[in-house]
Amino acid sequence: MSDLKALVDRLVEGDPAEAPPERRGGLAAMLDPAGGVQLAEALAYPTPPELRFGASDEHLERQILRGLDAVERRLRRNFEDAFKARYRLPGAVRCLDLLLEAGVFEARSPQGKPKPRALRKATRTIWAPIGGFIETQYKRGRFDLRHLRADAGSMLRARGGDAARLEAIDGMLREATQVEGERRYRRALWALERRFLDGITPVIIGLPEIPTARDLEPAFGALIRESIDLGWAAVGAILKHERALLEGLLSAAPRRYAPAAEEIH
Repeated sequence: MSDLKALVDRLVEGDPAEAPPERRGGLAAMLDPAGGVQLAEALAYPTPPELRFGASDEHLERQILRGLDAVERRLRRNFEDAFKARYRLPGAVRCLDLLLEAGVFEARSPQGKPKPRALRKATRTIWAPIGGFIETQYKRGRFDLRHLRADAGSMLRARGGDAARLEAIDGMLREATQVEGERRYRRALWALERRFLDGITPVIIGLPEIPTARDLEPAFGALIRESIDLGWAAVGAILKHERALLEGLLSAAPRRYAPAAEEIH
């Protein structure tokens, strides 16, 4: 999950430049204690292989890989279409309405600054549908990926032998790293929100005494576009990571084969 970690590091540390190199021991950092123990026991005391024979199921693998392509295309298209009406992301007019409803511009300070408490409330309300959109796409992607992983698991368990054992170990590894993976995603989403709030606050403070949506539009539009782009970077990094795991599992698992005649008799 180095791509996601690099994104998180850039956002949290406030450095949009090139990400720092990945630290060693990445898998150890992802494992939770209980899952690590379970995985170690599985590796130390392997189940004897039970070989099963049958026709090739390469067509099932191709279906799973095509499913991965479809998930990526669907999520990419959703992020590209994020500003269509059905997703209800706020525009400059809606943003200004929320600021006025929160009383941000009432009783400004002598320096002309809006009320801090009202400003915090309003900006978080503005962010809510943006963060909600990213969260929805993340959940949809994870849902689809879980189904593809389940299909792969059923196929590999049906092969038996080392393929089934490899599938079991992969499942335990995924479970053992799930909590940390989710924590990193949450950290990325929090960092995206903070970046947006840090960007929009000076824009609002700099608005004229009687603001209009036109005053807000250029900077606000750029901030939302950046948030959606970074949201896709985070979700896309998770997708890339999950795809690599699934492709690696399918590639490493022994293939099924039909026994030769002398093996049958």
